[in-house]
Amino acid sequence: MKATILVIFLATTVLFGGLYVRELQQSARSQAIAERAEKDVKDAAQRAADIEKGLKELSSRLARAEIEAANSTIRGGQTDRSPSTSAPSAPSAPSAPSAPPSATPPQDSAKKKGLALLGEMLNDPEMRDMIRSQQKASRGPAMDMTYGPLLKQMNLPPEQSEKLKELLKAKLGVASEMGLNFLMPDMTPEKRKELTDQMKEQTDAYNAQIRQLLGDQEYQRLEFFEKSQIERLAMNGFKQQLPSTAAMSPAQEQQLTQALYDERQRFKFTTDFYDIQRQPPQNFGELLTDERLATFAQEQEQLDQLTLLRARQILTAEQLVPFAEHQKNQREMQMNMMKVGAKMFRSFGGKQP
Repeated sequence: MKATILVIFLATTVLFGGLYVRELQQSARSQAIAERAEKDVKDAAQRAADIEKGLKELSSRLARAEIEAANSTIRGGQTDRSPSTSAPSAPSAPSAPSAPPSATPPQDSAKKKGLALLGEMLNDPEMRDMIRSQQKASRGPAMDMTYGPLLKQMNLPPEQSEKLKELLKAKLGVASEMGLNFLMPDMTPEKRKELTDQMKEQTDAYNAQIRQLLGDQEYQRLEFFEKSQIERLAMNGFKQQLPSTAAMSPAQEQQLTQALYDERQRFKFTTDFYDIQRQPPQNFGELLTDERLATFAQEQEQLDQLTLLRARQILTAEQLVPFAEHQKNQREMQMNMMKVGAKMFRSFGGKQP
């Protein structure tokens, strides 16, 4: 399974409300069994409520840290003023109170205090254990929603199917653990490279076990299923937007998924945010600059135009208009997600070059 920066964003957002699980649930809604989906939603809602409560507490503490930083600066300015040595003069009309040295909190001081507080929380073993517990509870639903359609098609014997599920959940655990570690405020390029290498080593080990379990032919089928995850998620969203009179056939869906995947593989991005392993060992905050994001947005639009040309050969006229609109919506959502992620990682120490 290739590690993409977009996937890291999704895995990271699990810590802040289970967004990744909900996205996967939405993308596979049509395949989910009603009873099990209802239980998963209730469990996810409870986990999201627990995390939301923690987020509110964190936001409150960060706000207090900013206020304290501002007050400290104001008090320091007042202390530095030299007392008057002149003789007392006759009382005069009271003058308007002087303005504080700065009407806005000093960003650097507040940021340092806020990051120190966040770092303290993430370094807290109990907090990290709580986050890992939430992640572990989410892996089962995430695995079912991600791989459920493929496992159904493979129709493996029960024992083999259960073993495969355990290995797939373990692989998801590797990605979620890396997402947690990348949130640490003291992340450095050296640590990031070390973590990325560790993830590749662990993922390769799980892949070797899966290949041995399935055999080469079925493993290649699984490998393509994983590599085309972005395209399949897009297909699931697109199908839900089509009217019943313009539903895609299975053959159309397969052809379009393959076409989208092939075009993305051929396209040469200036900075390929789809594949983290192609990037230098920088902090994400340093990698996700405004200039790189703007270039990526332009190139993604160019890629969408290429895939639209391919889609003209597969879709009907009634299907093509909604597809073009879906491309635009997906591109905007993707860029918004990346901008939010960039701000988050920059706040953990990354700087614009």
